Amino acid sequence: MTIQFDPNIVPSKQKREECVLDLHFNQDKNYREVSKIAKMSLLDIGGIVNRAKQEKELQEHKSLDVQAYELFSKCKTPLDVTIAFQMSIRSKMMD
Repeated sequence: MTIQFDPNIVPSKQKREECVLDLHFNQDKNYREVSKIAKMSLLDIGGIVNRAKQEKELQEHKSLDVQAYELFSKCKTPLDVTIAFQMSIRSKMMD
């Protein structure tokens, strides 16, 4: 997923954050490369990346009950919740 910025259109904050995270984590770009592509300061990019890392850590440390409740509140079926937990367990085993 490569995002091109049109100089005539100002992307929303959410779009810019998605772009930064995609460039950094999925395309393995360093902060300087992301800065040139997204036309953002290194400080802003660092904040976005650090927030994403913190959210991921918080999500990993939540209890199973809380994670299940969040999935059910998003109208997921019991089967969807079970699949999500199984995928989570497998990915932790592979790390």
